[in-house]
Amino acid sequence: MSAQGPLNDARELLAEIEAAYRRDRATAKGQLRARYAGRHARFALVAEEVREDDEGRAFLVMVPPGPRADGVVLVFFGSGGENPARGFPLGAQATIEGRVTRVVRGGIFLEDCAIVGDPEDRGGGAPTLAR
Repeated sequence: MSAQGPLNDARELLAEIEAAYRRDRATAKGQLRARYAGRHARFALVAEEVREDDEGRAFLVMVPPGPRADGVVLVFFGSGGENPARGFPLGAQATIEGRVTRVVRGGIFLEDCAIVGDPEDRGGGAPTLAR
């Protein structure tokens, strides 16, 4: 995965995280954080579940479309206005943009996220049901 520009393939990043942890768990966390924390990401994802954190903030547990990936993407929306996670239809697919805050074995944390459209149009449309 390229170290420059926005991240755009969640499946590839999840596989890289898993491989790094399998190689050397002791150094994987620090190396992955240094490489990816703060990076902008734009992922096509499918909603699996809505959860709440300890502060009662709803977030989405999402996965890349297609065969099961090596983990999940936890999608946290910005604090302003209505939280789209609460009404997001499970099984729906959308393009999500956000900032990577953590990468851990089995997961990517995205903060300050926005739904920017469905993956087919790359525009500002609504989510679509995954095929």
